[in-house]
Amino acid sequence: RRLDGAFSIVRDITTKYNFKANVHAYTNLVQACVSNKQLPRALGVLETMVKEGVQPESRTYAILIRANISHRHYDQAAGLLRAALGLRGASPRFLADHSVAVCPNFDCALVNETLTALADSGCMQTIATPLLADIRQHKPQVRIDSNTQRRMGSAGQPRQSESHPWTQRNSNGNGKGRVSR
Repeated sequence: RRLDGAFSIVRDITTKYNFKANVHAYTNLVQACVSNKQLPRALGVLETMVKEGVQPESRTYAILIRANISHRHYDQAAGLLRAALGLRGASPRFLADHSVAVCPNFDCALVNETLTALADSGCMQTIATPLLADIRQHKPQVRIDSNTQRRMGSAGQPRQSESHPWTQRNSNGNGKGRVSR
């Protein structure tokens, strides 16, 4: 509950010993901001991370995306997911160096959770469907689970001929392995 004190400690220690805060320190500041209902400040921490070349981790994005969804900032949540995945249309404040904003080990479960939350919030056509289409087109390695696909309907799904061999069903119809040709 002493958010300003936490920021002061990080600033003082990094200045005194001449080093940059790491991803864990920044992520904990993000969590503290969200816990203290200071979402804009949490986004500012993410912006500082990116400017300083500290690559956010999956937990950083999970905290921010969930907080934005709970505050009904659906565009911002989708923008954060886009930034994490390196997709166009990411939040403008992170575009200065979007390569740093990309999270190489992003949790696919959070992608599915976010898409489902956006669809359930009434943003299916305006936010969730275009986001799903971009993920399918530019990040085909991101696994969209069957529950999310059902919830979103067939929106954004590639035609069978466009999908990858490992996502096609085998002759037994159980979806495992490559298609026999």
